[in-house]
Amino acid sequence: MSKPIKGSCCCGEITYAAKASQPLWYCHCQQCRKMTGHHMAAAQVKLDDIEVNGEAKWYYVSDSSRHGFCANCGSQMFWRNDN
Repeated sequence: MSKPIKGSCCCGEITYAAKASQPLWYCHCQQCRKMTGHHMAAAQVKLDDIEVNGEAKWYYVSDSSRHGFCANCGSQMFWRNDN
């Protein structure tokens, strides 16, 4: 993985290093606005291209869509569609 994008939650309990496979996108749907308090900005990453240290807590917002967040500080970290 060359030049990974690195980040963490506010408290540092969850960290990640990822290679973005798609450009940054923004979502203004009602679900994203409720989860973040604003629009959401994200980059799509293949599961093989991300290394996560720490464990996110997952919350299903629909039958196949879930958000991952830090159980300690509440930082929104990930979104995943099970399909």
